[in-house]
Amino acid sequence: MNPQAPQDSAFFDAQQTCYVLQKVSEARTRPTRVLTSFAGITSVGIGSRFMLRHDQHFTGLGEYEVVGIAEFFSGVRFGDVPNRKIMHCVAK
Repeated sequence: MNPQAPQDSAFFDAQQTCYVLQKVSEARTRPTRVLTSFAGITSVGIGSRFMLRHDQHFTGLGEYEVVGIAEFFSGVRFGDVPNRKIMHCVAK
């Protein structure tokens, strides 16, 4: 999903909030994953860190830090929101 042009994604919904994540458990130079959620996650902001796990087999995907936020419903962006496709996952 491209967080600056999400309407091209099969999983796009205008009511979602998109969190741009950079993996910190491995050396990375740019964001590697986006996480979408309806209505946002109130306890998560830029700089928040957490472990991601696969939703079906619970395998750890690593530790990530929020580096950008895009609210699709308002068009507001905060932090680093790149204009390129990034691997997408959904908060559950």
